[in-house]
Amino acid sequence: MNKFERVLMAWNDGILRGAQVKLAKQLRVSTATIALWATGKRTPSKGYIALMAKLFRMKENEVLRLFIASTYPETVLHTNTLRETPAESIYNTDTDSPSVPSNSITLPYLAEVPAEPDNYNPADVIEWWTMPLRYVRGAKYLVRCADLRADHAGANDLYLIKPETEFLDGKIMLIKLKQGYAVYRIRKENGKWALYNRDEKKQQIITPNSAIPVGLVIRKITEVQ
Repeated sequence: MNKFERVLMAWNDGILRGAQVKLAKQLRVSTATIALWATGKRTPSKGYIALMAKLFRMKENEVLRLFIASTYPETVLHTNTLRETPAESIYNTDTDSPSVPSNSITLPYLAEVPAEPDNYNPADVIEWWTMPLRYVRGAKYLVRCADLRADHAGANDLYLIKPETEFLDGKIMLIKLKQGYAVYRIRKENGKWALYNRDEKKQQIITPNSAIPVGLVIRKITEVQ
């Protein structure tokens, strides 16, 4: 029995059975979500941490400590990945994110691409994800492919994004176009930048001011439900 389950049992009058269902009803989430929290496969967002603090009559930081040992499941991280970048300086999480062991890092999974990497709206944090540093390589947040208006294949994929303000030849990047955000491979051809989709088909040539680099894709995480 882990720390979260012990608190659940105490909150449910000393009975663990049915505690997850009871909490799911109180928080208006699925029992599957509670189970993911209990097994360490997901970390609750700040909003749910605050709600549980009230229910459990605990401080928010005490509730948060019930989950800080959680790690993202390796089985998903081992699925299809995009081209990786060389090891670079490791990003240290800001004070808003949970503290984690030195060989891990906690990043926000965001509902929207932030205007500034370190200035995202806390309301956009869907979950905090903890994963090994060796997978992160400077990334500061995760976003879902479907949110980026990319092609519909792989709509359940997430991308680890490291902020980058320059186009990088041959790299897969998150860019801002007039119609929204998208993920493309960037190639320099005859002095101009071209966009290639996941099938390596050229989509368009970037004209001046028509696209802004937002970040480098460090890793794709596939089929995340």
